[in-house]
Amino acid sequence: MFTKSVEIDVILPVDTKLAGAKKTDQLIGDIASQVADTQKLIQAKQFGVAEQKLNKLISEHPSVSVFYSLMGNVQYLDRKMDAALGFYKKAFDLDPSSAEIGRVIQKIESLKSGGSR
Repeated sequence: MFTKSVEIDVILPVDTKLAGAKKTDQLIGDIASQVADTQKLIQAKQFGVAEQKLNKLISEHPSVSVFYSLMGNVQYLDRKMDAALGFYKKAFDLDPSSAEIGRVIQKIESLKSGGSR
């Protein structure tokens, strides 16, 4: 019936939602891994190394509140209360629903004003 052959080029669209979801999953996985690594450094009292790592992470992901909270932990454990308070306040600004960060801020402010630990 048909005596002619026909070539057809088909370009399939990329599912941008799926690609975006994979990228988001990778980013979340990377951040979770970085948080775990940093917590290990803090537990090992390697505050300088943890601080360097967190400075890099904060510059790469300035809207991730947990990095500021972890930096607050480093400063607090290194007895740098003013710096710790600043990082906790930044974390709270990014995540005002965190009651835990709010309590830590209150505790440090109490300590700075002469309250007990």
